[in-house]
Amino acid sequence: ARLLLSRSRIRMFLGSLAAAILLAVLATAAFFQVRYWKNSFTLCTHALDVTHDNITALNNLGVYFYDAGRNDDAEKMFRAAREIDPAAVDPHENLGHVLMRKGDIPAALSEFQAAVRLNPKDAALQNLLAESLAKNGNNAEALPHFREAARLNPDNAEYQTGAAVAFAVSGNRPEALPYYARAAQLEPGNAEYQNNFGTAALRAGDLKIAEEHFRAALQDDPKFAEAYSNLGALLYMRGQFAKAADTY
Repeated sequence: ARLLLSRSRIRMFLGSLAAAILLAVLATAAFFQVRYWKNSFTLCTHALDVTHDNITALNNLGVYFYDAGRNDDAEKMFRAAREIDPAAVDPHENLGHVLMRKGDIPAALSEFQAAVRLNPKDAALQNLLAESLAKNGNNAEALPHFREAARLNPDNAEYQTGAAVAFAVSGNRPEALPYYARAAQLEPGNAEYQNNFGTAALRAGDLKIAEEHFRAALQDDPKFAEAYSNLGALLYMRGQFAKAADTY
């Protein structure tokens, strides 16, 4: 789950910002600038001192405060960045994280929703919003975002599983099955995904596929109690009572 800040973007921004400042001052005052590159905090605070309405510096300084546990300071920076450019995605997402940490769930969800509206083709944002909604009991609202994350990134097993679980929770188990299958296909060595698909196949009445994936789960994790239990239930359904008993 993406419950962290957009660090890849931040690193890119920091690199661009450092290069721009360096080129601007190198000819006249290079030796005075060395102290500003000691870490991201000094870089961002210096950028705020020498520039106006610097959304990148505000956002990155907010990340620094967030990592340091200074939630109020982080919130202040993210709000300032959002005010400068309401169409920028990162300040909304990052503000959502700090508000979630502070326990203001409705406000956090509002920020995540704003981020998704601004960049609906970002699978990670869709999944972040979906997970946040689901964790707070909004399963029906979460479902389309889980589905969209899975559609946007069909090679991410986590997103496929999120969509599968969302459909299963909604009572639409047949719709969940292909997502479970895709996750198991993407990560054949993941015992949990194999067991999930086996369980979905068993509920759909496909005992052969279910057994294959329960056994695959146990091959990956021989101590996986849930997979043993599921395999035992399957064997019992087939009338193989002695074999079933051996799995419990």
